[in-house]
Amino acid sequence: MKKKLFLSMMLLLSGGISAKSLELRPVLKDRFEKNCAIRQQYDFHDENTELIAPLEDYTIDTQYVEKSAYESTTYKLKKVTYASIPILKIEFSFGRPAQQYNEYLYFDLSSEWAKKKFKKLKFKQNHQKADVSVDYKNHTAIVQCYWLSDF
Repeated sequence: MKKKLFLSMMLLLSGGISAKSLELRPVLKDRFEKNCAIRQQYDFHDENTELIAPLEDYTIDTQYVEKSAYESTTYKLKKVTYASIPILKIEFSFGRPAQQYNEYLYFDLSSEWAKKKFKKLKFKQNHQKADVSVDYKNHTAIVQCYWLSDF
């Protein structure tokens, strides 16, 4: 009985600790809502383009694609939000012909609450070498922020 109580308490405590989510808006608002080209490098990456904390702690799967025209890395995420809206994935890609950087956020809009909250976000840009686009696929909003390389 004592063992079961102890195990139950441990499960509750570990669940409470791991339940903390990562809110991306404080880190990415300047890029996605103001100026995609605010930083030349990708967010959450070191100088070797390796994923760094805190995002690496919330990644559950990674997919890397390399083609002659581009390369792309997509991270499937858990317990990550932007303006309290769940984020399913984040993608980083580089287009070789145009020398264009891209960051994508995949918003989960499967609930009415998330749809209403998403409509309040303003994705706009004030930079001539950068832009943002929003696309919808099923219950997902895909926000792409792209900017040209400064070579």
